[in-house]
Amino acid sequence: MRGDDYDYDWRSGDHLDDALLAECSELFSMHYGVWGASGPRPGKQISLSPSKVREFVPSPGWAVLARRGGELVGYALGIRKTIDGFGTMDWVTQLVVHTEHRNRGVATQLLFTFWGFSDHAAWGLVTTNPYAVRALEHITHRRCDLAVIGERLAEIRAAGEGIPYAKDRPIEVTGARSVIDTAFFISHEKLPDKLRRVKESAPWQLGEIAEGEEWLAFTFRSQRPKAYRPDELKALLDRSDRTARNAYARMAMGERHAWARHAAHEVEVAVDTLALTGGERVLDVGCGRGRHTHLLGQHGCNAVGVDFVEAFVTHARAEASALAIECVNFFVGDARTLDLTDGGYDAALCLYDVIGTFPDQAENQRIVDCLARHLRPGGRLLASVMNLELTSSIASLRLDDVANLPEALQALPPSRTMQQSGNVYDPKYFLLDPEGVVYRKEQFDDDGKPPGEYVVRDRRYTRQQVREMCERAGLRLVWARPVALGRWTEALEGTDPRAKEILFLAERSG
Repeated sequence: MRGDDYDYDWRSGDHLDDALLAECSELFSMHYGVWGASGPRPGKQISLSPSKVREFVPSPGWAVLARRGGELVGYALGIRKTIDGFGTMDWVTQLVVHTEHRNRGVATQLLFTFWGFSDHAAWGLVTTNPYAVRALEHITHRRCDLAVIGERLAEIRAAGEGIPYAKDRPIEVTGARSVIDTAFFISHEKLPDKLRRVKESAPWQLGEIAEGEEWLAFTFRSQRPKAYRPDELKALLDRSDRTARNAYARMAMGERHAWARHAAHEVEVAVDTLALTGGERVLDVGCGRGRHTHLLGQHGCNAVGVDFVEAFVTHARAEASALAIECVNFFVGDARTLDLTDGGYDAALCLYDVIGTFPDQAENQRIVDCLARHLRPGGRLLASVMNLELTSSIASLRLDDVANLPEALQALPPSRTMQQSGNVYDPKYFLLDPEGVVYRKEQFDDDGKPPGEYVVRDRRYTRQQVREMCERAGLRLVWARPVALGRWTEALEGTDPRAKEILFLAERSG
């Protein structure tokens, strides 16, 4: 069981009500630790009242909560503060995980939620747990450096002004250690063994602490990131592919989003191209919130929409009900493994880069194969992919050797493209590799969910590659043309700046 098996909830400090503070207080008081010899009750469990918990979330504060079966099993509190002339600092002020849920990735996921932003200036915490320091170093891919921490003490003190254990407390940062005297006398009984273990994995920079002291641990964006080992890079990219579902689910796909504004025109083109007169069975794979499926239903088609994002499917069903469209259905499903046993669709749609979602071309081929299987002989597919011809012509950040990927990813600036504009062709924010795979760092925030940054990969295509995919699936390519948003009837040159999509029509062989 890993951290992604848990449900995570994000709250601003202003939205921590009394009931939630009471839950946090109970979890802390049962699972945080015991007092040391100099504490008020040596050997007894440390407790914290709900009002004291709130003190760890000064404005602008936040909380991330981890639940399992509705039970609160972990939480992280912290601040995200912008220091003039320096940037945004992320400071985890408190981290608690239920003893029965440790070593399952919960703490790492809680921390990664806040330390994963690659354009922030600094990330840190105060702790007596060396594992938490290692998590900081692992997530930010930088080592705690005594010299850099010392140089940035003024910014650290400014960020900690509202934190009870940091305000006006003595700090010692020397060539030997980085500590803060918090007068928090938690037991250090298990500390020597933990410290021995972390020293086995990598050099320990922060020195020793006595009871009442805690490590002051920070890393900074100005530091050169440490090199990725091959296994670390693979883990990063695997995690990015798993979290792509989260990234797509968080897109604000309202009617004003660039990808959604032209649905009426697109369905007009589909109706004309696929010769839909009403009554045909049409499959819409990657339907999103159902904008095309709904319009097909209103045209009189028996339309079925499928998407892997459950929230989109729920929205699509609700809108179909509100519009009283009775001839549409929606299902949650994977475009690679979809198996609608009744089969025999007259036509299918697969629009807006469902084909190309996966960096591995074999997985995208599975999507085309699946679409072909669901068509009757002579049935037609109208689909689109992102245009590699245009992408290659404008790319300013290129990867000529995959061995250089770690450094290139570190230097790639993040954006909020998917959440805000949908313009995934801005050359400042994408990296193109030799196989036609594009890498982007997508940030999401201020949408009521835990803020996050994802490495999103997609594959782009030439017209010849589209032809080859169709042939492998038993489809005959009728035509393929580069097109612009909202102008699908106009064929453009492949390198035209407007030609972001390749729209193609294919027919299943008899």
